[in-house]
Amino acid sequence: MKKYKIILVILSFIVFSFSNSIATSAKVTATTTKTNIKIEEEAQINILIQGSKCAAYNLEIYFDDTKVEYINQDENTSISGNKVTKVWYDETGGLNEIDGIIANFKWKAIGEGICNFVLNGEFYDANGNEIETEFQNVTISIGEDNNVSTSTTEAEEINANLENLAIEN
Repeated sequence: MKKYKIILVILSFIVFSFSNSIATSAKVTATTTKTNIKIEEEAQINILIQGSKCAAYNLEIYFDDTKVEYINQDENTSISGNKVTKVWYDETGGLNEIDGIIANFKWKAIGEGICNFVLNGEFYDANGNEIETEFQNVTISIGEDNNVSTSTTEAEEINANLENLAIEN
């Protein structure tokens, strides 16, 4: 009987340890206040997380720096070429995890055309486990006659080029 109790305790420990390390998943989405803007106009990109609460993240946004410039900056954000990086963590150690809108970024149009905002990064829960993340990017059209209704192939090609830049940096 003692042997069964020991096995039961060991199995319970294994199940408990495994359940604490199971990765959760979430969708991180970029949305915009405006999908069509003119040169010199501003647009805001909101980033939201759905499906899991987040206690820390390192978010990267890649963009076409010939089309837009990043115009707001806070103490947790840096810009390098065509990449904005924002780092955030819950200072209470995970007691105040967040979901929904997690960040806002303001941009000013400087060149005509289509600008894709491509997301990348790592997100963590209160236990320090990385959250499996699916990213949804956003596109803004800049100029008088531009329209976001670009073909899927063109948008995928632009995103692939920006993702290649992300990997190279």
